[in-house]
Amino acid sequence: MVDRLQDKVAKDVVADAAHNSTHRQFQHPFDITNEQVQYLDGRIGDFAAAFEDATGCHPSHPIYAACQEPVLMVGRICCDSEGRLNERSVLLEGSVALSNGMRTKLDLSKLEGFKLFPGQVAVVRGINPSGACIVAHQMYTAVPKPVVQTSLDQMQHFAQATGAKGLSIVVAAGPFSSNEDATYEPLQALLTHCMTQPPDVLVLMGPFVNADHPLVQAGMLEESYEDIFVSQVIDRLDEYLESAGSSSHVVLVPSIRDVHHHPVFPQPPLPPEAVPTRHPQQFTLLRNPGTFACNEVEVGVVTSDVVKYLSGQEVQRGPQGDRLPSFAAHLLGQQSYYPMYPPAPGSLLDCSQASNLQLPVTPDVLLLPSDLNPFAKLVSLPAPPPKGAHTDAYPSSAVQTAGQVVCVNPGRLAKGAGGGTFATFQIAPSAEGRAAALGRAPETNGSLAHSVHLRCKAIITRV
Repeated sequence: MVDRLQDKVAKDVVADAAHNSTHRQFQHPFDITNEQVQYLDGRIGDFAAAFEDATGCHPSHPIYAACQEPVLMVGRICCDSEGRLNERSVLLEGSVALSNGMRTKLDLSKLEGFKLFPGQVAVVRGINPSGACIVAHQMYTAVPKPVVQTSLDQMQHFAQATGAKGLSIVVAAGPFSSNEDATYEPLQALLTHCMTQPPDVLVLMGPFVNADHPLVQAGMLEESYEDIFVSQVIDRLDEYLESAGSSSHVVLVPSIRDVHHHPVFPQPPLPPEAVPTRHPQQFTLLRNPGTFACNEVEVGVVTSDVVKYLSGQEVQRGPQGDRLPSFAAHLLGQQSYYPMYPPAPGSLLDCSQASNLQLPVTPDVLLLPSDLNPFAKLVSLPAPPPKGAHTDAYPSSAVQTAGQVVCVNPGRLAKGAGGGTFATFQIAPSAEGRAAALGRAPETNGSLAHSVHLRCKAIITRV
């Protein structure tokens, strides 16, 4: 589900309402084995159901059962040891319902190419001559959510509200203060920049009070963590909003590295009482991970460093290109903000809340703050075989594209002793919305794809 913040005319910002309303459901991550099993088994079942819905093919063959003719099987990618995944160490773990949760070795030698990581759910077409090893002929690892569409009337409303300039968004990820002090000069520099031309939406992603900061670790701060957050972050944002005016919105997304907030993932939003702003109607407190919308534009965000972890875990064969888009494509194709398992050390995953990791929709923009180099990339949505196509005649290398997503790592606003980077977006109104606003006859009265990648300009800027 997606949350929506209301503004009177200029824009409509939406946040994850169903999951932003409570803190009591989120607990510190003392996972029970049964909860882990239910989470992992549920992911396999959900992916199999999505694959069947998209293709009409049901991957129901048990992974341990011998078969001499190619069949469809579904399971989770695992490693046969404690080491890093490689081509010779891949196992496929089936669901409890179809395969009694058993694991079988996966032979990838006949595949032209693949990109795999631990925890990834895959549908495999292949044989299992003895019951001990699956020889994969094709592998399907992506069934993205449908691309969101919006009615022409709403597109027209948004185009009229924003005018020809469209929608402007500024995105920054913490830390927000250098590691030499707690003066938050990079944050002030960002807000000073925004005051010159206030964006419609300012998205700030934690950590806001960084647990890894040398002064925090040394216990040398004179204020409480909560007071630092209010005095250095919220008070500055209030000053910014008083300058920017009532048409600006601020979205706050926490991090598990926030020492003043619950260290658990998925993570609840910052509680309203912890954000004593003078402009509460202009704030959206989003959970981590979360999804919100600015007008028709769907934005997804996760503050855990998914990109960095995937970069060290993925094993691939095939053409060597830019790997960064493929990491984002994994999240979209797996319908999950955090499809890896086992999780990264220190990720504090709470499997009892794992349903909050699911992507409610395929976003138009995906924000993935990372310690790796900042980037702004277009990510193609891989699609499974179309419904009615026979998988035996449709190789997994024949990837169809279901659309494109703008994926951005804004970098860290503070890096070491100095400033870092942030991202700015300018999204023009849709051509159909503009035409309708000008009174031109529409080509269709049906719902319209957003096609944000065709009208979005993303820039990485240094503080």
